[in-house]
Amino acid sequence: MATGNARIDLLARAAFAGLGVLAGALLALPVAGPAAAQGNEREFLPPERIDPLPNWNLSANVTLGSDFVARGITFTSEGPTVQGGFDITNGWFYAGIYGTALNYGATDKNNDGVADSDGGNVEIDYYAGLRKNFKGIDFDLAYFFYSYPNAIDFGGDVDMWEIRGIVSTETASGFKPSLTAFYTPEYTFKSGRNLIYEGMIEQRLPQMGPFAPKVSALLAYNDNETELVRPDFWYWNAGLALSFAERFTLDIRYWDTDISGCKSRTVFQCEERVIARMTALIGEPEGTAAPEVAPGAFDDLRISANLDLTSDYVFRGRSQTDEHPAIQGGFELAHSWLYGGVWASNTDFGGADVNGDGIPDSAVAPIEFDWYAGIKKELHGVEVDLGVIYYTYPNAFDGRPTAELDHVEFKGGLAGSAADFDLGFTTYYSPDYTGETGRNWVFEGSIERALPDIGPFTPSLSGLVAYNDGEVNSGGLDYWYWNAGFELGFLERFALDVRYWDSDLGGCGSASLFQCDERVVATLSAEF
Repeated sequence: MATGNARIDLLARAAFAGLGVLAGALLALPVAGPAAAQGNEREFLPPERIDPLPNWNLSANVTLGSDFVARGITFTSEGPTVQGGFDITNGWFYAGIYGTALNYGATDKNNDGVADSDGGNVEIDYYAGLRKNFKGIDFDLAYFFYSYPNAIDFGGDVDMWEIRGIVSTETASGFKPSLTAFYTPEYTFKSGRNLIYEGMIEQRLPQMGPFAPKVSALLAYNDNETELVRPDFWYWNAGLALSFAERFTLDIRYWDTDISGCKSRTVFQCEERVIARMTALIGEPEGTAAPEVAPGAFDDLRISANLDLTSDYVFRGRSQTDEHPAIQGGFELAHSWLYGGVWASNTDFGGADVNGDGIPDSAVAPIEFDWYAGIKKELHGVEVDLGVIYYTYPNAFDGRPTAELDHVEFKGGLAGSAADFDLGFTTYYSPDYTGETGRNWVFEGSIERALPDIGPFTPSLSGLVAYNDGEVNSGGLDYWYWNAGFELGFLERFALDVRYWDSDLGGCGSASLFQCDERVVATLSAEF
């Protein structure tokens, strides 16, 4: 095998050779933009894009939180979470999908005495409802279906549906009281009828420089028919929200319940806690105005957010969610050449017996948080990107003392355009890769071509060929992986991507985790 610079050159040539085959196929496609009009006697302006949903409004939101607390109980075993979803409205009507990362512990999926599965790492909620203001009072009635795609039901179905009703009003001074009721005839784990009553008050405060503050408090009662899942209980919270830069909100909130015996639980703790959440709004849902902030407060900084709902989290050709859905998102801050940010996704690395009692009680790694920073600059028509990424797995149980999952990676990339194609080559290097498997190199070559607009849609084709060069003697992997896909952009901030993935790793189809056989992944994304 080639070594040193010769080896890197060989890998780069091989990657671009594969991309050249894809580029040749794409050359037969019509060119998007002015070149398509050559030969005409007069110049044609591109057609004005029309709104594909003239009477509808599409928006998205993404949240990173220190804990996911719902109704006073943590659903992430006191670990961080990523949440987000898409919402569409038309007059009174609204509907949407919302996802959140969870940690329901672990289980022995195949009953062989070994903890081999995450007990549940993602929740996907579907909802639809009607919202109307009548004489200054807002009425909201909605249906929710809560689903847990990879959860082990333990003899009772985790999925459930619920009806929610809200009545609220707001005074000119910014005081907003509300009453909310939830009802389901069959609560999660088939625990019978469940009723929840919530009372909440909110108060807008005077502007604080670039921030629009608001305080709020909630008091609620959960009434369960059988008390199978938990006894009847009270829960409450109080907190401060600071909105800024038009679309962002930081919320710091105290939670507590009157349930006893929570501290000894591995999951679903319910004692007092303080959690922080950062939320970004992508788009402007009907009836929800962006908070007012002082103009120019963040002119020197570019703050952005992104959200993905995907059918499978595939990273370098290998599934990170046991072939189940993922909710992903993050925030980025940029200034001139510099950028930095955080990105998160739910993961499923199997289960573990943390306390050694023979019972699987913890997920190995329920969530991934990546922290990154770098410099990006265009030089002579080529974009240069140099950065560092720190991959972390909060609340991870590594399985053995020397198998640390967290690791650092350095990145160097070049990107440019040629003959109507966007080309890129990126190299990643880690001195000690995840699981302490030694140094790891990754070489990726990518190609993308925009296609002519289809009405309000902006389609494109893209592909990637890459080689992962790990230290096999230390548990690393040497393998090729590749993908090819079609993306359909719409409404400027949204896109639907359908992508084929594969690798030359063998024996992945029957593996319980990190599957790496061929697959098709669909992803709905939003960013601004």
